[in-house]
Amino acid sequence: MSLVIFNGEVFINERVNNILQLTLYRWRSWNRTNRCHLDFRPIVQCKLSEGLTNHSFLVAAADQQAVVRVNCAHASLLGIDRSREIDILTLLADSKLVPKVLFINDDVMVSEYINGAKLTKVMLENPPLRLQIKKNLKEISSFLSSHERRFSYLIHCERYVKQLMREQLQLVDVSHLFSLAEYLDSQDWTPSLCHHDLVRENVLVSDDGVHFLDWEYAAMGHPAYDWVSLFGNEFPLDEMDCGPVSLEMWQLLGNFQRELDKLWRILNIKLIENFESGR
Repeated sequence: MSLVIFNGEVFINERVNNILQLTLYRWRSWNRTNRCHLDFRPIVQCKLSEGLTNHSFLVAAADQQAVVRVNCAHASLLGIDRSREIDILTLLADSKLVPKVLFINDDVMVSEYINGAKLTKVMLENPPLRLQIKKNLKEISSFLSSHERRFSYLIHCERYVKQLMREQLQLVDVSHLFSLAEYLDSQDWTPSLCHHDLVRENVLVSDDGVHFLDWEYAAMGHPAYDWVSLFGNEFPLDEMDCGPVSLEMWQLLGNFQRELDKLWRILNIKLIENFESGR
């Protein structure tokens, strides 16, 4: 597959470049917001930090900036549901919790560029900021998506495993992962809107507040899932305001997330290799 040269560096494949250029060509169809209202076609300023699946670019026309995210070609095989992502972003559109979407389809999403800093461990140790993030997580959990079916963690894991060969699964204790997922699904908990990939890199802190990025895996999941992802065991459990959750469940969610992350990384590598080889 041919590669595209940008500022002297090889950095994206032909598919990504074609989608990127077509999206820029169609800039007149983008929504206009207070942060971004273009008067002419934008150009690529730079490629943003490398994601593990998608490619994101900062684009600009004069002083107007936006982010173009070109989605990976194998999203559905990773359990990503683009229609669900659109539904959830629409649900959150009037809040300041997410960047406003300017354009979106199955291949690409264009959103406002927010000038801020990615959350770090040191920043999270700041009590006022941590309190604000907890308030934001409570607000997110209050939204009810039209995709109200409770997310099944076991089915999600099974779909991953079915795509892998036995030798590819040697780094994951699949039986343990399935046991954790089955127990999680069997418990009595009320689902709430979950990001499901709430690592610090997906939290942006700006002068306007806290913003949450990359909602590809969001669904109606366990109410403590995002809290465990973001806070882990670094803060007292009684400081968490995610509803009643036992120490046992908190630890189980942490163990499950670590094992699922291993499985996800193995599958993602396989899918990227398959795509690049044309299989």
